[in-house]
Amino acid sequence: MRATWGTLWTLTLLGTACPPPPAVTPEDAAHFFGLEPGRSLVYAVTGGPIPTTAHIDLVRNDSFADYLGFSATERNAGNIIQEVLLYGAEAENLRLTRVGDCLPNCTTYANPPILLKVTGDDPETLELVENTTYTTETATQVTTSGGTAEGPRERHEITVSARVNTVTPAGTFSAYPVAWRKFVVGQSGSEDRLLYFAPQRGFIRLDRGSLRYEVQGGVSP
Repeated sequence: MRATWGTLWTLTLLGTACPPPPAVTPEDAAHFFGLEPGRSLVYAVTGGPIPTTAHIDLVRNDSFADYLGFSATERNAGNIIQEVLLYGAEAENLRLTRVGDCLPNCTTYANPPILLKVTGDDPETLELVENTTYTTETATQVTTSGGTAEGPRERHEITVSARVNTVTPAGTFSAYPVAWRKFVVGQSGSEDRLLYFAPQRGFIRLDRGSLRYEVQGGVSP
């Protein structure tokens, strides 16, 4: 059978169809979140009795099989551990999987709170979902030297705003303000943090209580 112009046009269209965009993997998301093993972010810390410094070191951590995990260990100028947070990267989310190093104290979550959400189908053009608030309420387990027991329920509210130019000692970054409020269900008040997230760099500024952390080394704009 001789091909007609209509048949040839149909075959041409089928032959030149655009390939689907690459799928975003947890590894892609982790790179976007700035979770690079071995990265050490150095911060100038103000708001306390005297200006000082701190650093946060990122290390792969496979404690939670459902996520691509990283531990972020904060140490003060005297190299004493101040806080340990474990993050879990998924293709679309960054979750908080644990607080503490369990030596001996830590808190884990039945439903790990979502801290950041990404949007986009192409690993090269990911962005945060901005101008939105999302909430996770979850049961907790608390481990101490006396063992592990059920902890209080927590509610984590995350509000992501549009990007702003954020000045730090390391330079000026285009960063998303991220307001993080943690509530203990049944109690009044909240623990509040304001984070500034720069894609592929991480948290380049952290406001926690009276203290302000501004990155001065480890990454550049």
